[in-house]
Amino acid sequence: MKRSELNDKTFSDALSLTLNTSRSLAPRAAIGWCLLDTGNQVIACDATMAGVASTKLIHCLRQHAEQCQQIVLTLEPIQGIVNGGELINVLENSSCEKISIAHRMESKYLDLDWLRWKETWPGDLNYLAQSYVAEQLAAGIESVKQRHRPWVIAVCAADWFGRSLSLKDQCEGFAIKEQLNHYASQSRAILFTPEQQEFVSNLPETNSINEPIAPFEIYDFHAIESLLNYWASEYRCNCVIYTNTLTLGYLLQQELVDEVVYYLADADNDSRLAEAGSMHGLPVMNFAGWQTTSCSKAGDGCRLVLRRKSSHSNYLSNPRLN
Repeated sequence: MKRSELNDKTFSDALSLTLNTSRSLAPRAAIGWCLLDTGNQVIACDATMAGVASTKLIHCLRQHAEQCQQIVLTLEPIQGIVNGGELINVLENSSCEKISIAHRMESKYLDLDWLRWKETWPGDLNYLAQSYVAEQLAAGIESVKQRHRPWVIAVCAADWFGRSLSLKDQCEGFAIKEQLNHYASQSRAILFTPEQQEFVSNLPETNSINEPIAPFEIYDFHAIESLLNYWASEYRCNCVIYTNTLTLGYLLQQELVDEVVYYLADADNDSRLAEAGSMHGLPVMNFAGWQTTSCSKAGDGCRLVLRRKSSHSNYLSNPRLN
């Protein structure tokens, strides 16, 4: 293998490591980095959730300032989230000659000191080819900047008739319980409806960055948006809502949710026959403008993951989910 090909492969491996490290921490709201030496060998690789541990990258670079020839960043310093001035100071006192950016955000969201500095920096600033993973890592930050709320994942369980079920009842299998807990571990904000109280009381005490998990119960629909706006002001860029079908319908109607994880439980034939003539009064959930991104077996039912096709979806019709 030629030296240039080897360098290309080692850089590609370093980029994959950066993205995977970030994604494992928070797939919609993580900032990751990788420091490389002159041979594109990894010196250090780490990540943090957006809005917390903002000096972690700076400390890492300061520690390896003499060895670091190149930095891979998932995205550039964002105003209010990463202190560009501090990062610039460390960069100018390091051996870094090249910075590679995995996802490019609009300039209006970037740190002002960084914007001015990068125009005159003598090193090489390189924007990498578009990557779906890198784009999704920034989704929570972009949501905070554009819509003044975090990226919201709603987790819900229901039977075939659209009747809400307790998430705790879906946790008989270890894998499902781990999945459900994982959403909280990868978030900096948690909401829940009253019937999910028992499940939420058994969540881990801290998330993946050792921040205390402090769920808020939903008492009033109209308080949800205000709370999401408040969390955005604190740069909490990702939120999970453990909910029922009625609240999910409201979130869809108000465009306050970006991703839905829907556990659909199997119903026996007797139950279906008993309820066949009693469908009135069930919540209406409008998924116009949404798409299913995955469907997998989950206990006796299945797990659907749905995503909005765009942030400007119009909810014009009212089809039921069932």
